[in-house]
Amino acid sequence: MQQIKIRVKLDKVLKDRGNMTQLDLVNKLNAAREQRGEQKKVRPAAISEFYNNQRKTLNKELIEEIATVLEITDINELIEFYNY
Repeated sequence: MQQIKIRVKLDKVLKDRGNMTQLDLVNKLNAAREQRGEQKKVRPAAISEFYNNQRKTLNKELIEEIATVLEITDINELIEFYNY
């Protein structure tokens, strides 16, 4: 039986959003957090790890924040399964 893996398609999503950069996304996420009165900032390294599929775990809250600021309504736009 083949193992199922998860791929984050953040590279494609950012390209589809007018060639946004990872830093653009970090800035949008931090601005949204600031509007909510949160002090904690998104680490650029966290977004880079998502972008390059280097994360071993997925942070549900960060995925929700990314989906919100990028106006993603279908999780399949951001995440997909593939056979390893």
